[in-house]
Order: sequence, then structure tokens, then C-alpha cells
Amino acid sequence: VTVNGGTVNYVSEEAGTLSGISPAPVQDPSVLPTSSYVLNTPDCSSLSNRTQHGNTLDPVVYSTISLTSGNLTLNPGLYCITSSSSNAFKVTGGTFTANGVTMYVINGGVNLSANAAITLKAPEAPPAPDPAPAVVGMLIQLPPGNTNDVTIQGTSDSTFVGTIYAPSSSIQLAGNSASETGGGDIVKFYTQVIGNNVMVTGDENLVIQYDATKQASLPARLELSK
Repeated sequence: VTVNGGTVNYVSEEAGTLSGISPAPVQDPSVLPTSSYVLNTPDCSSLSNRTQHGNTLDPVVYSTISLTSGNLTLNPGLYCITSSSSNAFKVTGGTFTANGVTMYVINGGVNLSANAAITLKAPEAPPAPDPAPAVVGMLIQLPPGNTNDVTIQGTSDSTFVGTIYAPSSSIQLAGNSASETGGGDIVKFYTQVIGNNVMVTGDENLVIQYDATKQASLPARLELSK
């Protein structure tokens, strides 16, 4: 696992083999203050409710979004997913394409499989148009208190751009070959990953390419002390 342009940090303890991670993970000396990682919650109140239908979706509120075969395209915007299922947002086959989206999984979990060809990109910063109520740089967001797992299996044919934010969840990133025989493919995530537990697995080289201009950022704050 290689992280370009960023660092690997953890609080509490580590487990497993860390020798294959570059740069080496750094243990933070104390629990991070919530102000350092708590982000604003997307506003779903202006969106209508709809059931998934057809092979093109608009940004509204859905109980679940799933794809097991065929093609599914998401138009740019905010997608609010309300189911409490561990597979509330599930892509396990077919071709899934979503550019300029924020996937806000309110109560459930995320399962994105290497058996699918997945393109997921967060909304871009200006001079791109304001994506509101979608969030610039935010790709997948689970609110604090949602402890469902987030599992993302990428291949060299997959594209993930934007922040993956699930502060109460276990997040698993896996780099798997797009072919049956493998072959030393490089799997890239253009993301930053924020979770309660973060696990990295797979049978290929996995690179996390950090670019702050493509990620969500903390809202401005003013702190006063006496």
C-alpha cells in the first residue's frame, strides 16, 4: 500500500502487517478532538423520495441503491440513502458510473465489489458549478453513529475520487485484480479515508493518491480562548 501526498495516522492500536505500507503509519499520541474531523451533514430536506427504476438515476432520496448486473448511471448531485440494511448502497456486478456525486448513506452500509466496473467521483471545487446540496469533494459519507461497515473492492478498472467519511464505521479497502490471473495491477484510490477502523487487503498493489483539491474540507471555525 502506497499513500502519495498524504500520511497514514491512527489512534489507539494497530494490528496486522504494516511493513508493506508507505509511508509508515504514525500513531497519534492522543484521541483527536472531534473538531478536527467532524464534517457538516448533507441536507436532504429539499429532495423528493423515489424508488430506483431504470438505468439512469436522478439525485433524490432512495431507500437503497444497488446494481448486480447491467448498467447504472447516476446524474450529478446528492443521493440520500435511508435503509438500515448493511447493503443499503450495493454494487456487486455490471457497470456503475457516477460523476459529481455525494452518496450520503444515513442508516445503512456500503458494499462495492471488485466484480463490477465502478466509476465514482465526488463533485469538483470551483470553477465547477456549485453542486449543493451535494458536497464538494465528498464521495461517500456516513454520519457519526452509523456503525455499518463500508467495504470497497477496487480494481485497475475502477475509479474512486473524493473523501470516504464514516467516522463510526469499519472501512475496508481492497485492491483486487481485474483479471482472473492477476498480474501486478496497480489499484488507485484518489481519496482520503476517515473511519473508526480502516483495513487494507487484496492481491494487488494499492495506491492512495491524496490531492487536497479533490477532497472534502472542514468548515471554517473560529475558536476563542481565555
